[in-house]
Amino acid sequence: MKNKIRIIDVMKFKLSELFTKSFQNFREDYLTSNVGTKNQNFILFFSNFLLSFLIFIIRKPDSILNAQLWAEDGQIFLRDEWVTGFPDTFFFLYAGYIHLVPRFIAFFANLFPYTFIPLVFNLCAILISAISVSIFSLTKFRYILRSDFLRTIVIVLLCCSPVGIESFNNITNVHFFLSLGVFLLAIIGGELNGFSYLLITVYVLLGIFSAPLAICYAPLFLIRPFL
Repeated sequence: MKNKIRIIDVMKFKLSELFTKSFQNFREDYLTSNVGTKNQNFILFFSNFLLSFLIFIIRKPDSILNAQLWAEDGQIFLRDEWVTGFPDTFFFLYAGYIHLVPRFIAFFANLFPYTFIPLVFNLCAILISAISVSIFSLTKFRYILRSDFLRTIVIVLLCCSPVGIESFNNITNVHFFLSLGVFLLAIIGGELNGFSYLLITVYVLLGIFSAPLAICYAPLFLIRPFL
């Protein structure tokens, strides 16, 4: 019994030490801004984006080679676009919440010939998913994982996560990746200049109006100006 209590105490101490170190790293990165990391950010993000994009296609090649609309992609979003049209469809609730990104993708895809609409849907889904997971590659997340290589490994694992084949490469389920992106941006370290904050705010707002879980994470990002 005493050994168990001792092990629990050691685990508590280790966790406390871990959280303290993480907070110190966050505070250090938050209060310091290195202009020289801009090029690193671009290289890391773009390379991880291409890697993620490729992995998603390899996992489900039919989404490109034999593109088809999945579930609500055609039954809800494209149908409503044909019947009503964007931006009126923005005010249509489905499953109890707004779907801004899927509605806009349906509007955008409808600009192409009918035979290309499924491909446009799937490419947009892969694009959004790859952008969302690649956010973790930014140097501002070094307070969590110092190694850029290890963060890339995490991104690869996210892309290869053992989920159902229907959970990725379609607009219907892209809200999972939007939620992940909003969460990552909510805990991003370092200072954000006006332009960066504007771009990230746009992404967060798209997530809020498209993914229910993003609403839970958004306040963490919105309070950044007060920190």
